[in-house]
Amino acid sequence: KSDGKEKFNGFTIRNFQAEDAAIYVGNIYIEKSEEENYKCSVTVSISLNEGSATIEIEDREKLALTQKVGKGMIISCNVLLTNIGLEQANDPNNVNWYKVNLETGDDSK
Repeated sequence: KSDGKEKFNGFTIRNFQAEDAAIYVGNIYIEKSEEENYKCSVTVSISLNEGSATIEIEDREKLALTQKVGKGMIISCNVLLTNIGLEQANDPNNVNWYKVNLETGDDSK
């Protein structure tokens, strides 16, 4: 019993996973008297939206050519997000660049 005081009547899903997507139903039973009873229901649908991120390299044709030793080069990209929200979508640090060894396939992360 809450004695008319506000209290948290819900649930928290931490570390949402695909298996958490479901329909959740909550019922409240209110007993006014022996003859008068009420049932209130709430339904919450939680779905998982598939998302994707596409990275497009600017001037990729130019970058595919042999580059001159000792000369600087700029690699920049555009990121297209679908069903993904980032707090700072324009932050260049959202893309984590690292070098891959072509012979072994190992990365330098």
